[in-house]
Amino acid sequence: MSSPPNNTRVEEWFQQLEKAARYLPGDEREKLHQELRQHLESIVADNINAGQSAEEAWAVALGQLGNPGQIGRKVYLV
Repeated sequence: MSSPPNNTRVEEWFQQLEKAARYLPGDEREKLHQELRQHLESIVADNINAGQSAEEAWAVALGQLGNPGQIGRKVYLV
């Protein structure tokens, strides 16, 4: 798996998710984090296989996942 060229952007995305999902119990928050990271890495791999550079693949994948704040709030409200 290709590591993100700009780790800061990926980590900021997950920090925003963590902040929005802060009311979830810790184990559920960790599970959400792991599932989304796996999904992100899968999207990145697909994007690279489709010919994108690693940097572009990570940027597109983050965009495809969407707004981390909204994701965290939706999960909490479900």
